[in-house]
Amino acid sequence: MRILIAPDSYKNALSALEVATSLKAGLFKVFPEAEFEILPMADGGEGTVEALIDATQGEIVKTTVHDPLMRLVESSFGITGDGITAVIEMASASGIQLVTSEERNPWITTTFGTGELIHAALDKGCRDIILGIGGSATNDCGMGMAAALGVKFLDDDMTQVVINEGTKEKMIIDRSAIGEEIFFHNWFGRLRDICISPDGRVFLAVSNRDGRGTVQAGDDRIVELSNNSAVGIHPLAKLEFSIYPNPVSGTELSIDYNIATEGMLIIYSQDGKEVSQHILSPENRHIQIQLPETSGLYNLILSNKEGISHLKILKL
Repeated sequence: MRILIAPDSYKNALSALEVATSLKAGLFKVFPEAEFEILPMADGGEGTVEALIDATQGEIVKTTVHDPLMRLVESSFGITGDGITAVIEMASASGIQLVTSEERNPWITTTFGTGELIHAALDKGCRDIILGIGGSATNDCGMGMAAALGVKFLDDDMTQVVINEGTKEKMIIDRSAIGEEIFFHNWFGRLRDICISPDGRVFLAVSNRDGRGTVQAGDDRIVELSNNSAVGIHPLAKLEFSIYPNPVSGTELSIDYNIATEGMLIIYSQDGKEVSQHILSPENRHIQIQLPETSGLYNLILSNKEGISHLKILKL
């Protein structure tokens, strides 16, 4: 028997790795002959740094920053295996766990410490930032974070405003003090999910919908996180391919695809075992494959240099 343990963290209690280790210990007592695999997961909140750093063989960097009430606190961030991508949890500097219930006042708490983490990551040579926003004790629209990076907020009299201490409704934003190395952009988008494939590749599902009800072209994307310094973070296109019949009662399956460069089609069974691999040529655009006799749900993943796509098929 093979048992895959892939939990998220237990908020304010255990990290995803600690949960997985505890589950393994308990299951081992009942199934001592089983083969266990631990795969900590995260959804962009607590535990994201640990999950991504473990998956990419990165490192944890410890530093001192200011908490939501501007008190010094020990914090940390991660640098992935590529050496230039930082993974930061906002909660590690501006988290609600850093203030008592009596101190939880969003009118005076600040994200200044989160900006300090970003600054520390830049000092380490990082140029891409994955920022997990969740579990914070703040509601300052990121003004404190920006202030830590050199942005000045001025009132009508051009007097610098102290963030969250009588902040006025109308302000002038001066970012002239920010170095050229700090460029804010949102091409990466909002992190929706993290998936680690059986072969160790890390994929991030991101969205740029920003609360819109309708989906526009380019809103939802899959990004691969590589530990190869020559690759780093890069967006992947969604490849075009279709399968039929679906569901399928026999074993023969037809696949149509449209790719510009050579691709790889990998079929996984429902329990995560690789069933077969197929090299796809851009000239053919069609392939016939054989499925196993075993009924169940199968996952088909098509990938090449340009992108990746995933479809499921039901074998009756």
